Amino acid sequence: MRPAPPPTETLYEENRKPLTMQPRLISILRCPVTGEKLELEVVEERKREPASSVVLPAAPREDEREILQGWLVARSGHRYPIVDGVPRLLADMRLASPTGPTASIGRPDAALSAEYRQTVEHFRTQWENYADEDKVFGRDVEASWQYFRDTLCPPTVPDEQLRGRLVLDAGCGHGKYLDALSRRGVEIVGIDITPEVGRVYRKLSARPNVHVVQANVLHPPFAPETFAYVYSNGVIHHTPDTRGAFRSIAQLVRPGGHLAVWLYPFRSKAFDTVSQALRAVTTRMPKWLLRPLCYVPVPMLSIPGWGAYSKTSLANASWRECAQVIYDFFGPKYQTHHTADEVSGWYGEERFEAPWIGPDPLSAAGRKSDAPR
Repeated sequence: MRPAPPPTETLYEENRKPLTMQPRLISILRCPVTGEKLELEVVEERKREPASSVVLPAAPREDEREILQGWLVARSGHRYPIVDGVPRLLADMRLASPTGPTASIGRPDAALSAEYRQTVEHFRTQWENYADEDKVFGRDVEASWQYFRDTLCPPTVPDEQLRGRLVLDAGCGHGKYLDALSRRGVEIVGIDITPEVGRVYRKLSARPNVHVVQANVLHPPFAPETFAYVYSNGVIHHTPDTRGAFRSIAQLVRPGGHLAVWLYPFRSKAFDTVSQALRAVTTRMPKWLLRPLCYVPVPMLSIPGWGAYSKTSLANASWRECAQVIYDFFGPKYQTHHTADEVSGWYGEERFEAPWIGPDPLSAAGRKSDAPR
């Protein structure tokens, strides 16, 4: 019997032209609930010109096709649709049915538990309104690459070590880092919990070294020790369990590979007290009200000690770009702040060598031990 097609509704008006998934991605995907390998049920495919990949293996003739619609199926019975070329492997362990969100792929945030819905809606709205800007957090694509090199990649890892390697962006958001790394020959996989992954993939799907998956960073759908490099830039501190999210992505790094994170640093008790008091109000505001209000405190970004972590201010960005940074800080439900000693301890607990602490607090990158357990 021919498998039934997944939901066909498009996520956005511009996503009318069907996108496709490269079948070779399946070799590293796993059920986010059970960890099982996934089988592909093709509903619709098309032929493509062969695209070389030195990283992800392809079965015979596999590079000759792309998947327009299909299902990824675990032996346990969990089923995940492929929609607009993006595998939708959302899992939420707080639900009676952890794969429930995949049944509402047109609006996955509506099917997530309350623990996630507010945060997902915040970032969906943020990237829907700001991701197409030339600059996000004050950086365009080339500046994003330089920031990655300076902040999320230690000097001991040269560009040549990344080229042709399999790298994970754990929380790809606006997609500028996917864009920047893929331009430099990196085989890059991006995951994000929001449906904005469809928008990101539409921009970059022509590149054979770019793959995008909708997934929860707390339950990433990959085999352990898959990636040579994993980075997460300002993401895991917006989850219900920052330490658990760190553990989840650390397990994806192969021995000898690297994990890099950027987290909100602990500034001071005064800063935390004031910001959390304000956030108790702003995180409950409707998005249509919060977005315009974020223009009001823009001049304060120039005050030393109270400015944006990204150093975005009216000295180097527009009012709109500054308002986006404020919206990013005051909108999402979850937000944690950390110290370098605390994060260094996490690396040690996950079998990484002492991490390099980057120049932009709080950024860190560590090499996973290749010694036997």
